[in-house]
Amino acid sequence: MEELIPENKDRLNQESKKALVALKQTPDGTALYCLQLARWAVKRWDDQDGRLKEMILDWMPGWKPKKVMMFLTMNLDNGEDCDPVSWDKVKDNPEELADQIVVVISDQLVDYLEAYPRHMQPKI
Repeated sequence: MEELIPENKDRLNQESKKALVALKQTPDGTALYCLQLARWAVKRWDDQDGRLKEMILDWMPGWKPKKVMMFLTMNLDNGEDCDPVSWDKVKDNPEELADQIVVVISDQLVDYLEAYPRHMQPKI
């Protein structure tokens, strides 16, 4: 099936789509699958000040898909693209993939936003 959003062809999104199905969620082809999976996961997290949930639930869905994927895959230390998750760690575990996407978002926020407190990183 042809994807409506080109970025949904990427491995992260295809694996997220499989994970959504495994978690009995209905993938929506009009949004990035990885963000749909992150939305599912972050609702289970203890986000002490609410900023992570706000970013995932309210802000990131309004970003252009290309910008979201750049945010998730850019290594800030060297500016190169990288896999956002360790595929060996998340293999055949949809909940782990969901959690790892949220971890990546949280880590990127810490690196991108100086005002985002490191000690406020959420606990699963």
